[in-house]
Amino acid sequence: MPQICATCRSQVNDGVRYCPICSSYLGSGERPAPKKTIWETDAAQGRRTPDISMVQRSSPEAPNQAEWVLTCRHCGSRQILQDPSKMPLVCPQCYEAFDLMTDRPQRIGQIQRKAPAETPVKNEGQRRSPLKRAEVDRSQLMLVCLKSGTTIFPESGRPNLLGQKDGIAPQFFRRFSGISALHCVVEHDDAGWSIRFLNGKSQLNGRWIDVGDRLPLRHGDILSLGEECHLQVRLETAKG
Repeated sequence: MPQICATCRSQVNDGVRYCPICSSYLGSGERPAPKKTIWETDAAQGRRTPDISMVQRSSPEAPNQAEWVLTCRHCGSRQILQDPSKMPLVCPQCYEAFDLMTDRPQRIGQIQRKAPAETPVKNEGQRRSPLKRAEVDRSQLMLVCLKSGTTIFPESGRPNLLGQKDGIAPQFFRRFSGISALHCVVEHDDAGWSIRFLNGKSQLNGRWIDVGDRLPLRHGDILSLGEECHLQVRLETAKG
C-alpha cells in the first residue's frame, strides 16, 4: 500500500524511508496504531468507570480483595483499598490530607446510606445569637474641625477619601501642612464607621497610627491628620 509524504503530498511506495521528490524522512516504516474516534471511546460504548460508592464484593472466593473503602470527609469521594493498613496520605480527588485518627477505612458490607437530615423547626422563643440581634448601623458621621469649626459630612455607601488632591473637601485640607494627597479613607458598613490610613502621619486619640491600619470611629474620638488638622468625630443616630 503506498504511503503519502507529509511534506509534498506525493505517493511513495511502501517501505521507502525517504521521499524521492523532496527527500523528506517518511518514518521507520512501522504503521502506528489507528487512533480511536470520539464514538469509539469507552464512554461512548457505555463502559464507564464504575462508581466506587456502589462497589460490591465480586466473588466469595476472594474475600481479601477490594473489601475496604475509604471515604473522604472533604469531597465525599470513595477509594477502594486492598489492605486497610496501607492507607493513602491524601485524597486523589481533592488532595486534602487524611486524618489517621478519624478517617478509617470501612468494609463494603458495613457502609450504609445516611438518611437525609431533618430540618429542625425554628423555635421563635429560643435565644438567638447576639450577631443576629445586632441591628444595622444607620448613624450619620460628622468630622468637626476643632480650630475653625468646619464640618465635613462623609457619605454612607461609598469610600470617602480625605486628602489634598481628591475626595471630599480637598480645599479644606490644603490649608494644613503634613496632609498627603490621599491621606486616609472613611468607610461605612453594617457594623458602623471606620477609617483606613493610606499615607502620612496620623493620630487617633493621641496615639500614632501606622499606614494601612483600619480602626473603628466612635463618638468623641479626636482624629489628627498631619501636624495641625484636628477633627472631632460626632455620630448622630438616624431617627425612625
